[in-house]
Amino acid sequence: MNTRIGRRDFLQQTAAAIALAGPGLGNALAAPTAGKRVFVAGFSHETNTFHPVPTRSFAYPKTGELRLTAWSDSGLLVVPGVSAYPSGGGTVTESACREAMGKVIASLRAAVPVDAAFLRLHGAMYAEGVGPAETELLREVRDAVGPKVPIACTFDLHGNIPARLAESGDILVGLKTAPHSDGSQTPNWPDVFCRTPWRAGCVRCLTCSPFR
Repeated sequence: MNTRIGRRDFLQQTAAAIALAGPGLGNALAAPTAGKRVFVAGFSHETNTFHPVPTRSFAYPKTGELRLTAWSDSGLLVVPGVSAYPSGGGTVTESACREAMGKVIASLRAAVPVDAAFLRLHGAMYAEGVGPAETELLREVRDAVGPKVPIACTFDLHGNIPARLAESGDILVGLKTAPHSDGSQTPNWPDVFCRTPWRAGCVRCLTCSPFR
């Protein structure tokens, strides 16, 4: 079955979903969060496919560097996973990309069960033999946590986000400023997903600009 949709149809469906979610959003924000386990990881790269030198390696900084200060009073239990960021600007090699994705997913499988997953992405990583790597990673995250665990992601404001990425993610939020002065505030929106039964309630709130 072909589930891909055009940008116009996607945005119309998104507007309708937000309208339906609106009346209950206040109650969702008031819902308790204490003790909810949220897996957190980063995986991003602004790939320049015209760069003559391929990107062959990743760096793995501590997840605590993701600046989740917006969650400090939420009561959420952050479960840190492996974060992976390529070193270099060219197209990522397939072997390096799959090794990095494998480490992120392995850290997730070691953390389950979790109540939710939050990924700091960029939206413009491209790897040989993989394509849009962040989309592939999100598909693997969905496979790991199952259909009922909500997944939220943040992106750069100019990420090249395929529409099929929304098949795996529940809340997709882009930065709004350049320079990125809202980097620490943007996680406030994904924070909502831990207080809202998105998948159980059949309402999926998506904020992004997808393209085929």
